[in-house]
Amino acid sequence: YSWNTGDTTRQITIDSQAVYVLTVTDSNGCQITDSLFARKTVSTSSKLGSLQLFPNPANTHFYVQNLNGEIKNVAIYGLNGHLIHSFPTTINRFGIGQLPTGMYWVQVETTTTTMHSILIKE
Repeated sequence: YSWNTGDTTRQITIDSQAVYVLTVTDSNGCQITDSLFARKTVSTSSKLGSLQLFPNPANTHFYVQNLNGEIKNVAIYGLNGHLIHSFPTTINRFGIGQLPTGMYWVQVETTTTTMHSILIKE
């Protein structure tokens, strides 16, 4: 993982309006690069709670755990901001097997806040 911010982790905290670019290189040296423009400050952590999305990267499904507050809605957006899928919150396993490989925004609405995380689909 190589971000244009210099980070080499799977996830970063977006703390300013900017273009963020991620290049992922696998063990064979194959690379995929994607980017996003963050229009407002978002974070996977907040004073109101903490969002855990796992596994990430994911192949067929992912789980969401919110450490503070009841989850009301989970939605997946393309990096262009278009809604791809919205899930009922009566489930805790979210299927993504039909999605193409790439990066997606996951938006989690709780009773107290809305949080975002990047999901990498392998």
